[in-house]
Amino acid sequence: MNSKPQAYDFGPFRLKPAGPSLYKNGTPVPLTPKVLETLLALLERAGEVVGKEVLMQRIWPDTYVDESNLTYSISILRKALRDHDGSTLFIKTVPRRGYQFVAAVQRHDDLGPTAGEALAPAPVLGTECAVNRKGGATLRELNSLSPEPALRKGVADGLPLTVEGRGSSKRRRILSSALAVALVLFYGWWGMPGQPQPNLGALTITRLTREGNIKDACISPDGRHLAQVTRDGGLQSLWIKQISTGSQLQLVAPAQVRYLKPSFSSDGDFIFYVQRDGSNLWGTLYRIASLGGRPEKLLERVNSPVAVSPDGSQLAFVRESPPEGESALMVASVRGSSIRQTGQAETARTDFH
Repeated sequence: MNSKPQAYDFGPFRLKPAGPSLYKNGTPVPLTPKVLETLLALLERAGEVVGKEVLMQRIWPDTYVDESNLTYSISILRKALRDHDGSTLFIKTVPRRGYQFVAAVQRHDDLGPTAGEALAPAPVLGTECAVNRKGGATLRELNSLSPEPALRKGVADGLPLTVEGRGSSKRRRILSSALAVALVLFYGWWGMPGQPQPNLGALTITRLTREGNIKDACISPDGRHLAQVTRDGGLQSLWIKQISTGSQLQLVAPAQVRYLKPSFSSDGDFIFYVQRDGSNLWGTLYRIASLGGRPEKLLERVNSPVAVSPDGSQLAFVRESPPEGESALMVASVRGSSIRQTGQAETARTDFH
């Protein structure tokens, strides 16, 4: 006999583990599978502090991902669960430890569907759009979501998608809508009979590393060098490799620290990297010459890899504010001065357009 609850009720919400699927007052709440799995993991241990590593191992059991993916899922949950006045707190951030579901939860071992659930199964979005260790975001399973055959034909699983900040501003909503419309129009035209199909040529995949201990990496703007974070036991170090020859140079010696994904300057002369010491919630941003030298400290309280503007004059990064866990999108000069906040959002991406 299965002793696991068939549903969890909290506030106006009900989560059914089968699926899982979420409802609010009987109305389906569309969320991605990873976000729903995050909520289920917290509900199963409601009232307890669930460690970040525990959550990441459960949600991404066979994949290495950066902590920013978990932060993204939690932020999406907070947005979906927030009531009309924004005062209800369901998920609490416990700095340097993890997250805790603090609202009252009622478990149901045997129940029938509510009125809204019987007629409308909760949609599970197939789009997993999250900051990952490659610094990008992808549209996953978009084919299964689109009602248009032409769009299903044109959009392949894993299509790169770059999104600005994920706030609630009108401008972001307009940009998101415009992107969706553009995709539908383009792929709808592409899939029409008689239209020429683009010749993408043969795809060649080249293996750049063989060590098996690369945590994060990025390619220089000219495509000639690879900046990589290497793990050796409990130590991490920063290297630069010449792709054509395979020769490499250690830029930062191994230490008991944690590095976020590095980024090249627009001219490739410098590498920006964020270093976290121990269990410190925030990281420190450094800049080092691509040919080696002494690292230059630029900024503190950085919670994400940085993005460099196309003209090379500005940096974008995320700064998290515990215990609420909200993230602010910040912009600064490449030397770490003139810091300003460009938006407050529950999640934020660090991409320039």
